Amino acid sequence: MNKKDIANKGLKNLLTETEYDVLVRHLGLLYYEPMSLTEIAKFTGESKETTRRRKVSALDKLRESPEVRELFKDFIKEEGINTHDKKEKN
Repeated sequence: MNKKDIANKGLKNLLTETEYDVLVRHLGLLYYEPMSLTEIAKFTGESKETTRRRKVSALDKLRESPEVRELFKDFIKEEGINTHDKKEKN
């Protein structure tokens, strides 16, 4: 399994089906061209605001996921991206 397949499987496990679909379409991942939130909303039959909330929710989950940080740690190091871990709540 290559890194792309692993990343895709990780996203599917972490996000709801609708969050995954919105993010993949909006970012132009896999075989999609990037779509605007308005285009995605028309496609799904939801409002643009609902679509925006799904995108925000998906991105929040990705930011907070230790699994995602682990998966992209090489990219983060190569790009010099600074990640700030939130302190764990007891």
